[in-house]
Amino acid sequence: MKHKLTRWIGATITGVAIGLAIAATASAHVHVEVDGEAIAGQPVELLFEIPNERDDAATMTIEVRMPIEADLTDVVPAEVEGWTITTTTRPGTTVDGDVIDTIRWDTTGPGLVGEESVTLPVAVGPLPAVEFLTFPTVQIYDSGETVRWIEPAPAGEPEPDLPVPTLAITAAAPGDTTAPTEPEPTAAIATPSTPASEPTAPPTETAVIATAPSDTAVTTGSEVSAPPTTVAVDDDDDETPLWPFVLGGILLFVVVVVAIAAARRRRSP
Repeated sequence: MKHKLTRWIGATITGVAIGLAIAATASAHVHVEVDGEAIAGQPVELLFEIPNERDDAATMTIEVRMPIEADLTDVVPAEVEGWTITTTTRPGTTVDGDVIDTIRWDTTGPGLVGEESVTLPVAVGPLPAVEFLTFPTVQIYDSGETVRWIEPAPAGEPEPDLPVPTLAITAAAPGDTTAPTEPEPTAAIATPSTPASEPTAPPTETAVIATAPSDTAVTTGSEVSAPPTTVAVDDDDDETPLWPFVLGGILLFVVVVVAIAAARRRRSP
């Protein structure tokens, strides 16, 4: 019984070790990803993750071919310390002019050794409206070995040994666009008292003129004056002279005083 248990434990440990080794190998594959989501019609930065998969060799060169199923425009590889970049072009099939065909990174140092890896960023223009893009990649070691990551990986089938880096693309939502949004037209506010030859005030000023609050200037004819509550009225020309009323009052007062004095004289014995 003890021997059977020992054999079972040994077999289990061996199976787990093999499973971990397989998982580690699968996770070390060259792949492409983005920070966020790859959406059709929008630019994105591609991130190519390149691991070194040889204990006795160093990765010296990486070549990534742009998708042949669709042309990518505005392809700009970012500079990476310790690597030089060269590109080749090809005539575009869906766009006018040439497009980037292959990007090559060559190490200027010892390359990738052991379990080291490198991330190679590449900015691209608006993504095409397709389901996925593939990026055939070649990895060259200092031992002379060349590994080609070009095997397709159909959905629902086992992953091949050297799967081609594949980027899934999300369809754009209705109304999504990378073009700048034009401002909505602003309806003009009618001001009948403003002649057509006068310049139109900005929308915010026009709205204020239309409401004509008590502390806002109102447009009238070709002049701008204060509203009725704040208009300063010049009374110099329309003022009625006061001297006739003053003189009349004085005469009335004198008449009243004289009449009172006469009445007192008549009452006196």
